[in-house]
Amino acid sequence: MAIRRVGIIPAAGHADRFNGTLKELLPISKDKVIMDYAIEAMEIGGCNPIVCVTSIRKVAALAEKSPDLLYTIQTQTRDIWGAILAGLAVEADEYCFAMPDTIIPEFAFKRKMDFDFMLGTFETNMPERFGMIRDYAIVNKMKGDPGKAWGVLMWTRKVRDYWLNYDYDINNYTHAFNMARTWAKWETFDIEGYTDISSFEDYRSFIS
Repeated sequence: MAIRRVGIIPAAGHADRFNGTLKELLPISKDKVIMDYAIEAMEIGGCNPIVCVTSIRKVAALAEKSPDLLYTIQTQTRDIWGAILAGLAVEADEYCFAMPDTIIPEFAFKRKMDFDFMLGTFETNMPERFGMIRDYAIVNKMKGDPGKAWGVLMWTRKVRDYWLNYDYDINNYTHAFNMARTWAKWETFDIEGYTDISSFEDYRSFIS
């Protein structure tokens, strides 16, 4: 049976800024941790399976909290692009991508894909923390004016096959996204309430 939609969550980071604490497992409530936001949005959006790309060190803790995910180990070190490559091993018609340490709306992926490459964007006054949309291109973590940053992504099998065909030429995830943007039909859509938990200060501010 063909897989319609796959979710990809990259969770192989070392959490250096959290002194080794797995920030994706920090509690938001009695029954909810940060990564649950990405999982729930993907489930509501029809993703099955949801692939969590992680490391040997973290897989046991993540699997204990969310045993229904499909876990795979990231073997390539090319930042988020290495995680995406691991997720692309699962063939599907469509793919959804979200970070494990972000708060996203539950209906972020509940939408029809009218384009081959789609970026969910949000307004930010901290461009140095995100991949920004600048003059229809994606610019990663550079100081400048406030604007829209990408928070989640969606793409079709067409983009997946294109990336795999040209992987030898891809340097990092921003490069891959810009390649897809210039090659395929693409659009952006707004996501409200996006919050990046990149520090203990962010975490304390959100739960307060």
